[in-house]
Amino acid sequence: YPLCALAVSDERPVSTQSTWGSKGKRKQKKTATEHYHEAFTQLQLCALPDKLPCREREHREIKSFVEGSIRKGGTGSGLYISGMPGTGKTATLRQIKRELKVKESKGDLRAFRFIEINAMKLPTPAHAYTELRPR
Repeated sequence: YPLCALAVSDERPVSTQSTWGSKGKRKQKKTATEHYHEAFTQLQLCALPDKLPCREREHREIKSFVEGSIRKGGTGSGLYISGMPGTGKTATLRQIKRELKVKESKGDLRAFRFIEINAMKLPTPAHAYTELRPR
């Protein structure tokens, strides 16, 4: 049964809960300093999380659409994503791009080009076309 206790020292684990790795070996516990450093790093504005919490459904739907479009040749598909600032639109798309680029590098997905356009920085909607033209 797992046991939990609050650690007082920086040098002791925050929790004494027993955890075991996939190979039956006991995992090393993190100190309070290590937990603080991890939280500090993840809360930086430039931090890119591995996955956004509470966005699994959106991630799955967008990735399915984008991957399907790439497999079909990338023509004739459009996807419009909108929402309040800070809700994870850009972070979700960047994560999906990273995942699909891994598939591309393994040969599991045809080559594709990712273009990121921040519509808030465009003087007019027509300027999106200048961002999309091949370079």
